[in-house]
Amino acid sequence: MPIRPPALDDRSFDDLVADLVRRIPAHTPEWTDAREGDPGRTLVDLFAWLGDTILYRANLIPERQRLAFLRLLGQQMRAAEPAGGLVEVIIDDPLASTGVVLPMRSAIAKPVNFELLAELSLQPVTGRCYLKRRPDARESAGLADLVADLRQLYAAPGTPTAYITTPVFVDGAAEPAGRDFVHDSIDGCLWMALLAATPDAALVQKVTKTLGGGDDNRRVALTLGLAPAITMPGTLEAISARAPIPCVWEICTGQGGGDQYVPLEILADGTGGLVRPGTTRVLLPGADDFAVPTNDVLADINAGVGNRPPRIDDPATAGRIVAWLRLRPLPEARLTSFKLSWAGANAGMVEQMQTLGRQQIGRGTGSSGQSYPLGTSSIDPASLIIEVEEEEGMRAWRQIPDVEAAGRGERVYSLDSEAGVIRFGSGVRGAAPAPGRAIQVAMMRAGGGTQGNVPPGALKGLAAPAGAPKLKLNQPLPMTGGIDAERIEEAEARIPAMIRHGGRAVTKSDIKELALRTPGVPLARVEVLERFKPQQRRGDTGSGFGDGDTAAGGHRETVPPRRPDDARKRLFVARSRAGRLPPSSTSSPRNMCRWASPPQSSWSTRASATRCSTWFPK
Repeated sequence: MPIRPPALDDRSFDDLVADLVRRIPAHTPEWTDAREGDPGRTLVDLFAWLGDTILYRANLIPERQRLAFLRLLGQQMRAAEPAGGLVEVIIDDPLASTGVVLPMRSAIAKPVNFELLAELSLQPVTGRCYLKRRPDARESAGLADLVADLRQLYAAPGTPTAYITTPVFVDGAAEPAGRDFVHDSIDGCLWMALLAATPDAALVQKVTKTLGGGDDNRRVALTLGLAPAITMPGTLEAISARAPIPCVWEICTGQGGGDQYVPLEILADGTGGLVRPGTTRVLLPGADDFAVPTNDVLADINAGVGNRPPRIDDPATAGRIVAWLRLRPLPEARLTSFKLSWAGANAGMVEQMQTLGRQQIGRGTGSSGQSYPLGTSSIDPASLIIEVEEEEGMRAWRQIPDVEAAGRGERVYSLDSEAGVIRFGSGVRGAAPAPGRAIQVAMMRAGGGTQGNVPPGALKGLAAPAGAPKLKLNQPLPMTGGIDAERIEEAEARIPAMIRHGGRAVTKSDIKELALRTPGVPLARVEVLERFKPQQRRGDTGSGFGDGDTAAGGHRETVPPRRPDDARKRLFVARSRAGRLPPSSTSSPRNMCRWASPPQSSWSTRASATRCSTWFPK
């Protein structure tokens, strides 16, 4: 028998009219003729129609009751997602020769609050990237006579290869389409010159001493920022997870004529092996282990030749070089092409959050179920620290998902991160703050939303620590990933689905609902395709639909590509893995892929994939 919601009042218009007419003799006995058309009967019909309308609305259950029922399910609305990205910090002082340490969560105030995700050790250098670029046909024709003369001068066997020293990411600007440093260069390397602020020899010597460890000879760390240009796969193209690229950062020792290098120790690699934008912290060697080879061919005829750093024609730039670094893919990578959108030194990852310090949010009442607003919304749960006053002073309480699951007297609280509200227990299920006891937030981080998806160059206002020189901020790439908090209409549609599938993907609707929850990507539509294998195309149509069983353990993944035939659409195919069925089951698993198109008003450039392990019965 189907579940039917009860009607709060099942009387119809005719029932209401009949009931009112029956009351006429008791209340107005002088009204003896209540037939249709009578003015009094018209008023009766009018009020019966109004009553019927009110009862119809009452039977639908008003929004307040619906929201109360949803709240009883124990699910919360999703908080806003913060945007994030790469920034470059430059010491804006021509006389600076020492480093500056920016603490974690250093704030960027304009136009939206951002914070550094990690401590950043700034060195008094800027990173400028170069390629030993292959000359094109016109350039090769112009260099033909010169190459022939150089071949005779160097007595080089075979045919020498010319290159053109080409700066990339000029003035810290990104190249969104990417620069292929493997294919476009003759050596497959990306070169980075660490430059002092001016070509003054004394300043360059001081900066070199700083990078070499200073007076105490303590090795220093340099943070490098890298943003691979992720190429989106085409429609129905079979793809898989990107594998880390074996590569090494090296520094020129200046020995052996300038063609010897030592690898740099990697302290942390936030790029995951050049698979995503991030930072790489390298440990520089001591001052005796790096130097800059001469750039003057009159002093060394082999300057810029072979494995040496590229030769710089500008004397002012050449005079500022403190060290040469290079990014070299290892032979086992077998790379023929790799594009970078940006690379630089003194880079850090930032996130659209704001750290708030200690503040008092209320005093305990001793009653059960006490709740207190935190004064802001979209709270980062991992950062929230709540302290409650006790006999011995302020004491931190522990955050749990639901205080109703706590034991008697446990010092716990639960957080509604979207609304920015905390709730304490009843005394039986979790402790309740005693009357008059102060309740304080020791620390919390809050933020997020689409307002953080700012274009390149928008972030300003990085404050330097006390006593530090002036700092300049460079934002080469747009900030991405910011999403507004969930609306009440979205929560009403999502929360019942969570109760149905419990986070498991069993049916088509389960997979569709889970795909719509992909973080950081605003999806407008998801389609679930059964028995669909993009790599098995039939004929010239490229439909990709198989006509037989699909093997277990299939794997599909997509990132959001721009479709060449329609720039307004993006293709997302969420990763799906078919799980193994129990031995007693007679069903066979099927692979399922999904298309999802984001709304036309908001495009995301972040790669995204959702994983799920499911059983799909016949």
